[in-house]
This record gives sequence, C-alpha cells and structure tokens, in this order.
Amino acid sequence: MAQERIVDKRGRLQLGRAFAGRQFEVAALPDGDILLRALPEIPENERWLHTPEMKAKLQRAMEWMRSHTPAETDLDQLEAAYNAMAADRARRRKGPKSGK
Repeated sequence: MAQERIVDKRGRLQLGRAFAGRQFEVAALPDGDILLRALPEIPENERWLHTPEMKAKLQRAMEWMRSHTPAETDLDQLEAAYNAMAADRARRRKGPKSGK
C-alpha cells in the first residue's frame, strides 16, 4: 500500500514503528525515484561473511571449485604427509642443540 511521506529538515523519512530498527538499502534511480529495499537481519557473528573482501574470496573459491574436478583422497598418503610436516615443525621449535 503506497503512502505519502515527507522528508523532514534533517533529511529523515519516517516509516513508522513497524520498520523501527530494520536495515534498508537505499537506491537513487535515474528517474529521481528512491528505492528502499529491506535487508535481511544478519547476526553479529556472521557479518564478517558479508564484507566485500570476504565476498571476493568466496567468489574466487567458487570459481576454483568449478574449474577443478573433485578427486579421491588417499588418506594414508595424507596422514603420512601430515605426520612428516608435524615432525619437521617440532624439530624447528626445538632449535639446534647447544653443546657445552
């Protein structure tokens, strides 16, 4: 239902209590109209997913996924590679032995 509203001297537009606290996307159209689009509520702990940087990373991941065919993983080979990496990391943490 369309209703007429007036923008006040401070540039505010009253939409009514039903819209209080909601977030909107505002688009100024070429013909001078303004489009308000209600945005979905996103929990605080998920907002990082909706940043432009993360959206770009997710887009790159989706493109990679489409261009690479899934392959069977040899779990024994994967475990051996992990164990070798963990052993190498442990050796580097200990550092060189000091001789007295």
